[in-house]
Amino acid sequence: MGSRVYTVLRLSTSLLVLSGYLALSVVDRYGPLFLLLPLMLFAVTPLGEWIDARFPAYRVLSRAASIAYFCFLPMTIIIFGLMDAVLLLVAFIQAYTLLHRKKERNYQHLFLMSFFMLLAACVQAPNPAIGPIMALFLLSAIWAFLSLRLYIESIQEQATLTPDIVPLHQRVPLPTDNTGEPFNFGLFFTVSSLSVVAILLTIVTFLFTPRIEAGFLGRRQAETAKTGISETVDLTGGTTITEDPTPVMHVEFPDEPNGQYGHEEALYWRVTTLPFFQHNSWSRAPLHNHLEPIGGTRAFLDNAERENPTDLSRAPRQGARVVRQRIYMDRVPEQGVPCLDLVRRVRAENKGERLRLSWDRNLDFTVELRKQGDRRLAYEVESEARVFNAEALRAARNDYTFLMHPDDYRLLTHQELLSRTVTLTEELTSGLDNAYDKALAIQAYLSGPDFLYSLHLPPMPPEFLIDTFINVAKIGHCEFYASAMALMLRSQGIPTRLVSGYRGGEWDDSDEAYTVRESMAHVWVEVWFPGEGWMVFDPSPRNEVNPEGLDAFRAMVSKNLLRARMFWYQEVIGFQGRIQLGVLRERSMALVSALRGDATAAGGTKRTRHPFMVPIMLVMTAAATWFAFRGKARRRGRKHLKLSPDQLRAVRLYERLRRVLARSGAECGGRTAEELAEALRERPWIDAPTGTEILTRYNEVRFGGRPLPQEQFTALMRRMRALKPRRK
Repeated sequence: MGSRVYTVLRLSTSLLVLSGYLALSVVDRYGPLFLLLPLMLFAVTPLGEWIDARFPAYRVLSRAASIAYFCFLPMTIIIFGLMDAVLLLVAFIQAYTLLHRKKERNYQHLFLMSFFMLLAACVQAPNPAIGPIMALFLLSAIWAFLSLRLYIESIQEQATLTPDIVPLHQRVPLPTDNTGEPFNFGLFFTVSSLSVVAILLTIVTFLFTPRIEAGFLGRRQAETAKTGISETVDLTGGTTITEDPTPVMHVEFPDEPNGQYGHEEALYWRVTTLPFFQHNSWSRAPLHNHLEPIGGTRAFLDNAERENPTDLSRAPRQGARVVRQRIYMDRVPEQGVPCLDLVRRVRAENKGERLRLSWDRNLDFTVELRKQGDRRLAYEVESEARVFNAEALRAARNDYTFLMHPDDYRLLTHQELLSRTVTLTEELTSGLDNAYDKALAIQAYLSGPDFLYSLHLPPMPPEFLIDTFINVAKIGHCEFYASAMALMLRSQGIPTRLVSGYRGGEWDDSDEAYTVRESMAHVWVEVWFPGEGWMVFDPSPRNEVNPEGLDAFRAMVSKNLLRARMFWYQEVIGFQGRIQLGVLRERSMALVSALRGDATAAGGTKRTRHPFMVPIMLVMTAAATWFAFRGKARRRGRKHLKLSPDQLRAVRLYERLRRVLARSGAECGGRTAEELAEALRERPWIDAPTGTEILTRYNEVRFGGRPLPQEQFTALMRRMRALKPRRK
């Protein structure tokens, strides 16, 4: 029955491993192609076990590969992110285990890694197919654990049997077929029944446990959302927003004193504009003109034949103060590249990559990034810092229909407020004859004590959400504040739009840089003043949240990870996962020059940033190699120590008997214990019963695991000395 149990063990283990990969394959970010890995592993598993059993060097090389992988494990977190790095580690452990011979703990490792994969899939919003996969996982887990226990017990039982010395001419051939009793039917029925009961209990627990999901094996749209940039602003979405402290941008101001921007209240990292409003939703829409006093629309026409697609610029405005920013972003939003307004030039610093920067067709200073693969970007921006004059804004003309295209005016003044809200707006702006004062009045009203900023919203009706926010609820987040101000201004015929991006930054003295987090994603208002351009208004109260406890630790760790990713991609690799030979050559030459005592590196350029990168990588690689060969040497040196003390005593008896027979003229090289017993019987002057007893005890202790106490060993050694054979 042992072979059948082993077959069931291998089959159930394979299904358990496969169910983990199946769970990940129903997550959108992985897909069915993820199943190719376990299928390839299953195909080469027999070959790996065969090589592992016959070639010790295979295990040494695989352990060296494992050591090297774990040395660079922190880099996988930087490159792929925490979740994918953990899954990659799990897949590596499974692959290593499958491709080697396995003991009980190795099977347990496979089971645990499969559970981790299932757990990772469940937290990443899989489709409803996860339900049958969970049932398969549960069924295969029951069979795998049971068959493993039976297999281990059968091995332990065989190990306790006493081996017999049987002459070769008397041995009975082993049966070539397994015609005995098949796998116990009662056991099969019991395990199958247990599996069905476990699946039913799991389903019942799933149905009656309180949770956000609804329906059997399904998931509904959760009424929660996280802070971040999205394609649209949909006010009918989640009623609760949770803050995400993940860092997204690392910003330096190289031309500012001490690297710190003097007007931090003006840190609005503009991504894109949302001028079109309909049915409680804001979205993108093109304009006929950018409406800025910096020249015509030709300044925004992207020249498809320009020599450098990574360098984008427009005609400058005379006399404007230029603010230069150096930004690293781990993932640029699809909507646009974050920059301070007004963008005059954007230049990508990525090395060795194919990407293109261009103006968005909506003519609103949105910078588009076209890039294959990941959207990591290191870039330098020049923005024009403008200061508005209040008197000039009040004196701006308000005959908009003569100054902009009629379609643009209709787009920028469309609103769907109730008459009650329009009446309130007229009361707030009563007696004010210019758009600037009206905007200030509405902003002051929404920022007043009657309104409360909160990410947790009370229940609201699906229709006329903004009217409910203004007149009834008076509680909400930036999307409601900005939408309310924009629509109230539009009701007075003032062109207004929403802008999405990030607000603020977290200053770090050690880096002399700002860190922008996902929690800083924001929506604000821009109002157009003829002859002056678009001006920022922000009625949302500032929500300064200082994380504490575990949240503070997570914020600190994520910030350091962003810093490490920035260093890795800027200084080591070319943003597509391949090592830059030029950078490595430069670092290598710098190392050689430093060893020679030179003051400059290759090309005569001083290297002051991160001079120890190459030495660190060399040390890590050397350490991996040293650990691998050190492990092999230690295993060689202590190979005999793998035997128990009883077995070592049995080996000493056996070697002593071989020497006695060798001195008597018997040929002992390459001969079995049975052949040595024949040699004993051929020499009448040697005590054959004593020699046979020693050989029997050797087999029982060395291969059967029987004990050999010190007293028995001493007695047998004493009898061995009495043999003392001499040549005839």
